[in-house]
Amino acid sequence: MDDADVVTISGYEDVPRNNEQALLKALAHQPLSVAIDASAWTFQFYSGGVFFDGPCGTRLDHGVTAVGYGTGGSKSHDYITVKNSWGSQWGEKGYIRMRRGTGNRAGLCGINKMHGLLPNQDLTRSFFPKCGKLMNWWGLAYPPTKPKLTMTSGPCLTYSSPQSSRPLAPLLLCFSWRKTKMSKVFSLEEVAKHNSKDDCWLIIGGKVYNVTKFLEDHPGGDDVLLSSTAKDATDDFEDVGHSTTARAMMDEYYVGDIDATTIPMKVKYTPPKQPHYNQDKTPEFVIKILQFLIPLAILGLAVVVRIYTKSESA
Repeated sequence: MDDADVVTISGYEDVPRNNEQALLKALAHQPLSVAIDASAWTFQFYSGGVFFDGPCGTRLDHGVTAVGYGTGGSKSHDYITVKNSWGSQWGEKGYIRMRRGTGNRAGLCGINKMHGLLPNQDLTRSFFPKCGKLMNWWGLAYPPTKPKLTMTSGPCLTYSSPQSSRPLAPLLLCFSWRKTKMSKVFSLEEVAKHNSKDDCWLIIGGKVYNVTKFLEDHPGGDDVLLSSTAKDATDDFEDVGHSTTARAMMDEYYVGDIDATTIPMKVKYTPPKQPHYNQDKTPEFVIKILQFLIPLAILGLAVVVRIYTKSESA
C-alpha cells in the first residue's frame, strides 16, 4: 500500500482581533481551538440553554473546541457552540452554547490571537512558542504556565499553511468568565501576616490582592498601602476614588477571596444607658432648697423674738 497523507492542510483562516464576523466565517468551515474559564460553579453544573455568567475576565484554565454558532431568535441569545471534554453526561450531550457578542475589548469576552507553531514533519525545525504569562488585562500573549491557568488542550494551534515559511498565529476565542466560588478563600488572620514591604496583601471588596509588586509604583506611596493591611481596606480604597483603569489593573494582583466571617463586624456605637435623672432627688436640689429656707427661718425667728421682747416690755 502506498504511503498517503492522513491529514492535509490546504489553507488557513485569519481572524483579526475582535472581528466576530471573521470568527464566524472561520467557524463555518472548521472548528477552532478556544480557551475558557471553567472554574465557575454555574459553568460546571451547566445543563442547557445559552450560557452567560456575568462580567468577563482574563483567567483562562480550560481548553475546549468551538464547533459552530447559531441564534435563539434575538441578539441577546446569539451563541457559539462549544464542545467540552467532560463527557456526554455534561451540558447538552457534552456541548455548551455560550453567548456571543458580549464585549468588544481584547481579553474581555473578546477575540485574541496567540502564537502558534508551523506544522512540519521534522519537529526539530518547527517553531514552538515560548510559554510565557498573561501580559496584562487587555490581551493574552502566550499560553499561561501557572497551574491554575494551564491550557489543558496543549498548543493552541488551529490552522497554518504548508506554503508559509514563517509561523502563523492560530485563533483564540476568549470566552473567559470571572472566577467565583472556586477561588481560594483566606481568613483575616492569614492575610494579616502579609503586612510588609516585601509581602503586602490587601482586602478590597471581599477579595484578596497581593500588591507587593505595585508598592513602588503606587502614586500615593507604599506607606498608604501598608497602612491598609491586616484589615478590610475597602473603605480606604473607595475614599480615594480610583479610576476605571486602576480598578482594571487590580485583576493582575488577585489571589483569592476573604472569608467574611473572619472580619470583625463594624459595630455602631451605642452610648450606655443612663439612669433617669430626677432633679428633685439630687444633692444640688437639696442645697438650693436649704439656701432658700434658711434665710426664711432666720427672718421668721427674728420676727418671733422681736414680738416676744415687745410683749415683755409692755
